[in-house]
Amino acid sequence: MIAQETWSASFRPSLHFPTRKVFNHPLRIGNGVEVTVDYSVGKQTKTYAGLIWNRFDVDQGFNEADIEYIQRGFVFGAMYFFKVLPNQKNPLYIKAGLSFMDVKARSDDATLNINTRWALGTQLGLGMKIASLERLYILPELRYGSTSNAYNSQGSQQSLSFGNVTISGGLMYIF
Repeated sequence: MIAQETWSASFRPSLHFPTRKVFNHPLRIGNGVEVTVDYSVGKQTKTYAGLIWNRFDVDQGFNEADIEYIQRGFVFGAMYFFKVLPNQKNPLYIKAGLSFMDVKARSDDATLNINTRWALGTQLGLGMKIASLERLYILPELRYGSTSNAYNSQGSQQSLSFGNVTISGGLMYIF
């Protein structure tokens, strides 16, 4: 990384493979998008902050209610770039961060319509920064994310817990 590569912006569409059931229902593969602004704090380290939006729905049977879960919020964290081989052209990176999201559940069954409180979640990923054009890079990434959001149901505190493995293919533009 050179001195001019201080700021960058990333756009990451993603597919989410759920690792947990929600309300004892398996979820289908979800989708989402993440937009971040990145700042280089060293030769091999970037910090990032941005917005995240994810969508999941239930893999329902014939008589079950269709439930849609929308997660939205903010992400922030750091990326560390490294090379495994000395002559490696495209560096790998490790990404660790936090998400601050709420969840809105929507269904035809009004008792399953839920708005949760905002909660912190975690992210841990591994990716590669592949040179494409002069200032544009492709960022394939494999990441694990987890979050648990609380809500009130009939006077008692409940929670919705999500865990997923994410595959994303993002683009990074360096200013």
